Amino acid sequence: MYMLPGGILARLRSVAVWSLKFLLAAGLALPVAFAGISVALFTISGADYCSSLQCLKGYAQEFIFKDKDKAVAYYSRAGWEGDAKAYLSAAKFYKNAYGRWNDPELTFHYTQLAAKHGYTEAMFQLGGLYDLGHGVKEDATRAFYWYSRAADAGSSFAQNRLGILYMKGRGTDQDLVLARRWFKRAASAGDAGAMFNIGALMKVDAETPLDRVKANRWVRWAAERGHASAQIRIGLNYAEGWGVRWDEEKAFSWMLKAAKSGKTEAQVRVGLAYVKAAGVPKNYFKAANWFRLAMGQSTHARNLLAVLYLQGRGVEKSSKQAAKLFRLSSRKGDAVASYVLGILHCSGLGVQKSKEQAVKHFEKAKLGGNKKAEEQLKDPCREPDPIVLM
Repeated sequence: MYMLPGGILARLRSVAVWSLKFLLAAGLALPVAFAGISVALFTISGADYCSSLQCLKGYAQEFIFKDKDKAVAYYSRAGWEGDAKAYLSAAKFYKNAYGRWNDPELTFHYTQLAAKHGYTEAMFQLGGLYDLGHGVKEDATRAFYWYSRAADAGSSFAQNRLGILYMKGRGTDQDLVLARRWFKRAASAGDAGAMFNIGALMKVDAETPLDRVKANRWVRWAAERGHASAQIRIGLNYAEGWGVRWDEEKAFSWMLKAAKSGKTEAQVRVGLAYVKAAGVPKNYFKAANWFRLAMGQSTHARNLLAVLYLQGRGVEKSSKQAAKLFRLSSRKGDAVASYVLGILHCSGLGVQKSKEQAVKHFEKAKLGGNKKAEEQLKDPCREPDPIVLM
């Protein structure tokens, strides 16, 4: 059965929920036509969740009346009566809920019930739960089994995941031929992740310029379909001239697309591009904004922002703010940040001048594998090398 795209379903659900709430508030004074349209919209938006009236009742309880107990009760009853989608709807409810309602084990329980009814999406989801160990002990062999069933039933997502297991040798013997075969089946259905994986496999074996061009073509197809990791890869390929003509502006353009989709690595690289004027005019203010956006997930981004504070570029100069950021990174185990904190304590820049504290941070950085800290410990507060993180 044809399914509407998730974004369209979400918008339809929003309109339907608003319409039905308005209908209920206004009572019988509303035209019958409007009531019919509201119900129709609600039914269409619930098509991805349900295949029965009992399930739609649960859907209404979840999204309109916000009665979680009744929603689960209707989903369970509908599943027991044969609506596999209803079981998966219950699983999604427990997976996406907040507080006490969020329950990984019940997510697994209902997903398994839906999968055993032969529902393709549920078989794929169950493979994912075994793959990640969500609500059940991680089991690559069981993940492989359920991905295989979903893949045979036509799920391009499962076909891609099955290819990854063959590529890595998880849950089965490593077989790059079968991995490529499953990737191509998924790619033929438009799966961008599979296209990216084909390009990654081809890159490993690329020996000639033509091989690199072919590998790059698959990555580009994935990038054009919005695959963020592919956008990063194609950006790096342009920056390195791998499989394409070197072009810093195109490299930046692709990296920016990935950064806007939330990819931390891309956000850091975009910030660095603004610092180095790589494919874009130099702009420390924009660099600082991108580093600030990425620093919640990246100590490297936080360190780069700290350097801008030390230098007063793109932000108001503040050695105290810089030290604070380096301290946060150091607490996360970042050896570079610990090394820089040692230097700051030697000079008293933004922190109390203290050789004892400097040694403490240099030792921590050394344990983290920082070679400069190891050298610095021979004469802790001698003139250090310049702080270069960019």
